[in-house]
Amino acid sequence: MNSSLNTAAMARPGGFTLVEVMVAMVIGMIGIIIMMQVFRLAEGQQRTTTGTGDAQSNGAMAIYTLQRDIRQAGYGFNAMNALGCPLLALRQAVPSRSSAR
Repeated sequence: MNSSLNTAAMARPGGFTLVEVMVAMVIGMIGIIIMMQVFRLAEGQQRTTTGTGDAQSNGAMAIYTLQRDIRQAGYGFNAMNALGCPLLALRQAVPSRSSAR
């Protein structure tokens, strides 16, 4: 009787059955779905963090530019006699008192 069991075990081909393969595929798909959900959440968090940092950088740069422009208001070549060169175009555009009479 012992020899008939050995012969039956040897006659059975090795490998996986269809049910075993399908169960393994379902387990693998569940693992992949879980990993994709974790990746999606991490990517969303990274985008939020990066967007906030970019907004803060842009705001700081805008405030710096405004502060610099406000501090320098009034400086520059806006005088009528800039560097000793009279601006004749501006003088001609303004009507004189003698021509208004």
